[in-house]
Amino acid sequence: MSSRTHCSHLLPIAHRLLLLALVAWLLAGAVGCQPGTGDPVVPGARRQAGSSRPRPTPLPASIRFAYASDGSSDLGALVAEFNEHYPMITVELVPKVERELRVLRAETADVMETYPSAIPELVERGAIRDLDPWMTRDESFDRDDVYESALDLYRADGKTWAIPQGIDPLVVHYNGDLFDERGVAHPDANWDLDAFLATASAVRDAEHTVYGYAYGLPSWSFDSHLFVYRHGGALIDDWHAPTRATFARVENVEALEWWSQLSARYDVAPSPDVAMEAFGGNKASTLFYGIARGQVGMWIDLYSLREGRDRPTPWTFTQGIAPLPRDERAVTLAMGYTMGYVISSATPHADACWEWLYFLSHRLPPHTVPARRSLIASEAYAREVGEEAAAVAHTVMEGEILYHDRSHAFNEFKGFGDAIDHITSGFLSPKEAMEWAQTQAGR
Repeated sequence: MSSRTHCSHLLPIAHRLLLLALVAWLLAGAVGCQPGTGDPVVPGARRQAGSSRPRPTPLPASIRFAYASDGSSDLGALVAEFNEHYPMITVELVPKVERELRVLRAETADVMETYPSAIPELVERGAIRDLDPWMTRDESFDRDDVYESALDLYRADGKTWAIPQGIDPLVVHYNGDLFDERGVAHPDANWDLDAFLATASAVRDAEHTVYGYAYGLPSWSFDSHLFVYRHGGALIDDWHAPTRATFARVENVEALEWWSQLSARYDVAPSPDVAMEAFGGNKASTLFYGIARGQVGMWIDLYSLREGRDRPTPWTFTQGIAPLPRDERAVTLAMGYTMGYVISSATPHADACWEWLYFLSHRLPPHTVPARRSLIASEAYAREVGEEAAAVAHTVMEGEILYHDRSHAFNEFKGFGDAIDHITSGFLSPKEAMEWAQTQAGR
């Protein structure tokens, strides 16, 4: 047989093999590529923790992650764990101070931690990507597992711009030793304002200068916000985009009348002047002294600051926490701090960035409340924070969360702190103080 004849028999086989290879390549591309996201991916057999199916492995990529440099989490260990699943993705850690996490530039990072209050400007500048396409395409991303109250903080223009890291809500802290010494039942998730007042009265011990409750941290006006909003009030016209103060609303006055009576009528909470005389220190530090010395039964502080973490004087007593007491209007709302993960619109490795975000969203955040139901319900979380704190976390997350930071509605809130001081000193009634604050805000 001639060589020409031999080759004529092989050509059809070669064509078939080439065709099969081409079809296989096209199928792999259809499965492994996510159109419009910037990264080609190849099939991978690794299972990422938190996923029930193999996830595609992005081709080699190096991404920069800008994060808050407060030392609260071991990111090095997380990167090492991530690389066990994605050895082809290099994560470069870029520590930043708080103010730097409000601006994302192409040369800064591919992924960044940021705050809800920074989202509108980042969106307006076109600096970050809409994450809804990834959440929709990625079958292993369980959107229902993420609390809506957390996702809502990062929505704008009908789109989701960040995956929440964790929430740090304001909750009631209490001295468990004082409660036990007086035979007072620890608060539960269903308590209301009447139960709160009854508990504070039962803990109060005038002879030993022990108060059932002390006005919250870090300022005398801070916890009053909570009681106002849980009563259905509002201090500004729009929490997310405030334009004016609404101090004089009837609901605000009603809430502050009840709140102020904790001191003026029921004597379960000290006024600022009385607190400094009873606990020592100045206006900024006196509550810390009172708590550390066992003279305060309950107070309001961030969830993350359980057991006196990051406070000047460590607590030496058994501490518990509870959700805020329910108001008669049944407004399930809390205030707190949070951070979320965004992807730069300029990154050439968007899919690799998404895998890093996906990974982080399935890990317990340091000290704060996870944004995922499955994490809060996990045995690992209960072991880390205790069953009581885990139950409080779930209760808080089922309601609405209002994000609050130091600069939020700064201009609109002018005068409110002074008005609260006028109330707690007895100089003005809540109604008079709110009308005065409204006048000040209008100037």
